[in-house]
Amino acid sequence: MLGSDDRFFVFTAHTKSSQPQNFTPAMSDKTNSDSLDFQVYENFYGERGKGISPLPYPPVEVYCVKGQFELEHSIFFFVVLHSDGVHSAWVVHTPPGSWNYHKNLMDKIGCAR
Repeated sequence: MLGSDDRFFVFTAHTKSSQPQNFTPAMSDKTNSDSLDFQVYENFYGERGKGISPLPYPPVEVYCVKGQFELEHSIFFFVVLHSDGVHSAWVVHTPPGSWNYHKNLMDKIGCAR
């Protein structure tokens, strides 16, 4: 996903969630991580995820991130720290829906805009 080719990704905005406990699996369409502990859709190289355990909820931390690859349209995603008390992993969550829906999700988890 991020940096999988020679294009540059530019962060245009990011903020830390004040209510990460409100982040739910329904807020994510696809998940990406190099975690070998948690199940995700795919790793950052486009290969199927290899984790064993489901992602634990609620997450420890959530960041709302907006940016773009070079001159393409803006994209939005969450960077989320999941932990089961023994294992931890940062996971990129791509939310479903439109920008208006994304703004509602940001409000729900306390990401200031």
